[in-house]
Amino acid sequence: MAEWKRVREWPGWTTKGLIGRSSRAEVYEIERTSGGQTEKAALKVISLPRSYEELLRLLHGSSDARSAAEALLEQKHIVINEYAMMRQMSGAANFVNCEDMRCVSFEDRVGWDICIKMELLTPLAAAMEAEPTEETVLKIGTDLCHALALCGRYGLVHRNIKPQNIFLSRDGAYKLGDFALSETAEGGGAERDEAANFAAPELLRGEPCGHTADICSLGLVLYWLLNELRLPFVPLPPAVPTAEEVEKARLRRLAGERLPLPLHGSPELRRIVCRACESDPAKRYQSAEEMLEALSAVRPGKAGAIRTAGKTAAPAASSASAETAKPEEPRKKSRGFLAGILGTLLLLIVLLAAALTLGRGRIFGGGEVLPSEAPPPPESAAPEETEQPPDTDWIESFAAGDLVSFGSYEQDGDTGNGPEAIRWIVLERSGTELTLLSSRCLDTRPFHSGGGSARWEESELRRWLNEEFYSQALTEEQRAAVLETVLNNPANPEWGVGEGADTTDRVYLLSLQELERYFPAEPGGSAEYNAAAEADSTPYAIKNGAFQQEENKNTWWWLRTTGKDLEHAVYVYSTGLPAINGGKLASSGGGLRPALRVDLALIGRAGAGLEKAGPREIVEAQKGDTVLFGSYEQNGDGTDGPEPLEWIVLERKKDRLLLLSRSCLEAAAFHGEQTRITWGDCALRAWLNGDFLETAFSAQERSRLIAADQKMKPNPNYDTYLGRNTADAVFLLSFDEVQKYLPAAANRHADGLWSGEAGEGGLVRWWLRTPGMDRSRAMFVSEAGDLDYEGAEVGETELAVRPAIWLSVD
Repeated sequence: MAEWKRVREWPGWTTKGLIGRSSRAEVYEIERTSGGQTEKAALKVISLPRSYEELLRLLHGSSDARSAAEALLEQKHIVINEYAMMRQMSGAANFVNCEDMRCVSFEDRVGWDICIKMELLTPLAAAMEAEPTEETVLKIGTDLCHALALCGRYGLVHRNIKPQNIFLSRDGAYKLGDFALSETAEGGGAERDEAANFAAPELLRGEPCGHTADICSLGLVLYWLLNELRLPFVPLPPAVPTAEEVEKARLRRLAGERLPLPLHGSPELRRIVCRACESDPAKRYQSAEEMLEALSAVRPGKAGAIRTAGKTAAPAASSASAETAKPEEPRKKSRGFLAGILGTLLLLIVLLAAALTLGRGRIFGGGEVLPSEAPPPPESAAPEETEQPPDTDWIESFAAGDLVSFGSYEQDGDTGNGPEAIRWIVLERSGTELTLLSSRCLDTRPFHSGGGSARWEESELRRWLNEEFYSQALTEEQRAAVLETVLNNPANPEWGVGEGADTTDRVYLLSLQELERYFPAEPGGSAEYNAAAEADSTPYAIKNGAFQQEENKNTWWWLRTTGKDLEHAVYVYSTGLPAINGGKLASSGGGLRPALRVDLALIGRAGAGLEKAGPREIVEAQKGDTVLFGSYEQNGDGTDGPEPLEWIVLERKKDRLLLLSRSCLEAAAFHGEQTRITWGDCALRAWLNGDFLETAFSAQERSRLIAADQKMKPNPNYDTYLGRNTADAVFLLSFDEVQKYLPAAANRHADGLWSGEAGEGGLVRWWLRTPGMDRSRAMFVSEAGDLDYEGAEVGETELAVRPAIWLSVD
């Protein structure tokens, strides 16, 4: 590869020589003498592009020279931002100290040499003794846990922990180097492969990742140190592993195969390391502080188990079952004998107590024995007040999009604890009447188990919903408030078949026309999904055979409209889109989302159990629920402290939730001045991931936030430069995310919790992170819920901030 001359010096310093090289940078030792004292430092030089060949590849891969220049500019921003992160950590004991940076433009071509002056350190490979002791491994683990704890306080995920990125200072502290902000930052070829070997599974799969990804990478580094410098499943020395064996070992780890214990180390340390390396993020240590506490508890007397006095100790057992030593057996037998005697005495005491109870009465907690007798009759209860109808304000408090609780049905799969409250989405309110649809699929049944031909009016599913489900899910008081609904049953609009007579039902399924009415597709939105119409199933429904799509965990669910003929009924795919042809009536696995109408005027003031659904526990939350997490000043009264933050669950992916604040929290400019800017460099992003992050969440709460990669689709109306990709703990939605998760304008309405300007009904405009017609503007959602593609000027201060976060579920 042809290369060009680089800057190799720092003003006032002398370059002594090259000390390191990677695919993206060169590192030189530099020094200066002042007052008879010689000071040394390291100079890291990153060239963008690195060579003529790289520039040519960039030009050939871009539509024009301007696009190539913008691509280079994006790389420059990534490097500068990485330096800013390292600079933010400067002075910390366990981070490489970056002292200064300068960019030198090439004179004869586009590009820069980015020069970073930093402290001179010894790489781990050069610092590590030939046979590292357990004390060394513990030192590396504890020092790097301190570094990751600092990342957690800043809401950062490092994503680039590997042996080549660990250094030793002159005072004996192990330090962490470069962050990985993107593929550009990671380098290429062997370097990227090396990073992948130590990366958490979710990072390699391109999923949102949080602090536990760094915990996993650190665990793999420690495993490597304890395992003869070999990763899990890689052949041990003296074998020389092939590239194929290394890749196979990595795939076994990514598949979640249980790791063998590392070859060396005390049992405590080996268990700590294996827990940190768990494939499932929920099973790892959930914070660096938690792992640090575990490492600190390893008894010093066990240290040195890897090597002693430069000699290899006998290898420890390779499985947990082999860790119990034989000399312990006599003591175990002794303990078993004593336990048997104590157990016999305890049994005699219990029998004696039982005899006393049967003979004389009941034994109470205080030890007093009272004669058996009937309990005294309860005091006369005060006469119940006559139930009053609900007031107007209570009725008016309900609106489309609300979640309400009404009735109960088995949902968690544990029949021993009784049925759970059913949550319903309010599809619409008309006067005192609410139209409700269950938020999840409550059960699974064929549309008509006998197969053959059937319209909704004669289907078995209609009968079951209006008889068994109706009587089982609702009390007598609740059934009195459910209205009989006259349903129109038109033909399939595509096939022109299946028109049926009107039916009168108390519980029913939506029709295709009602689906399109209540869950309209966004004009210009995705043709691949309608997130608002997606539904998952309760554990009980899954236990009964409800289909669960592997990727999104959703279920297809029945509509009452006839399909392509009378042997099929229309259903909704797991993506939220309707299957117009329909499925066979006897098909199994389809989910049931009952719908019904209630009249609030027929419900007493107690609500017959119908009430606004409160926030769910985070571990139980599903799409559409609300949860509480963090706190922030919202009511304008600073004397009573911050109020809990309420979030809407936009999506659940296994062990994580995508949350959007229910209300807008502040009014602020996208950027502090009117200029050309994108999300990656705007002041609003810095505030959300700085002051807001520190104010709204405790240290423990911040450890649960996942710094997700923020990639965007271009503004569909304007070919505007998007800026660099970012990884943020707190962020704004992009226009395509709004279309996916909030497809109807009514779903996007948001009020403001500050005393600023608001539109009709208290609704406000809120920022998106997608650029507008150019980089001086950013898209937003209007008070009416419409997407404004042209955008508002980035310096405008009257638009609102509606944060979003990815949250790890404990």
